[in-house]
Amino acid sequence: MNEISTGDDLVTYINVFTVAPENQQRLIELLRYMAREVMPKQPGYVQANIHRGLEGTRVANYNQWRSQADLAASGAKTPKCGRARSKY
Repeated sequence: MNEISTGDDLVTYINVFTVAPENQQRLIELLRYMAREVMPKQPGYVQANIHRGLEGTRVANYNQWRSQADLAASGAKTPKCGRARSKY
């Protein structure tokens, strides 16, 4: 797992997803795929971390970017999750 960087001037984007318990692992696998294969190709991407909720219905993920502009630009260039989801 990566360490959250607080000393740098990075932008941190946090998502919390709520899913049915039977879909929690599938979402984690999708987010790991995106963090490993898709997001590193985006300019300004630094890292991502994914956390499983103990109750079985939530997944938190945060990713860090060099700037707000890099984060904003990534949304226009990143394949939608629907395409990535087809791998699972």
